Amino acid sequence: MIAYQLTSYNSPVLCGKERKMAQVLVNFRVDENLKHEMEKTCKCMGLSMSAAFTIFAKKVTMERRIPFEIAAGNMDADRNEKGEAET
Repeated sequence: MIAYQLTSYNSPVLCGKERKMAQVLVNFRVDENLKHEMEKTCKCMGLSMSAAFTIFAKKVTMERRIPFEIAAGNMDADRNEKGEAET
């Protein structure tokens, strides 16, 4: 696992004519392979990981829900993917 740092916006700060938000640092851990795959995917879309997580955070905040379905997976399939023996 590796730590990923997300910089996001939280409160308005006037900067010239534009209204900018002050940034805060958010830390969380993700699997190293997942991080590298997400970086490649984001790059293909022209996004940084920070931009992708910021989009996700804004969508969650606006809709007040996770913007996709979360369901329990097949436990046996999950074990086989990880190379764990079935009991």
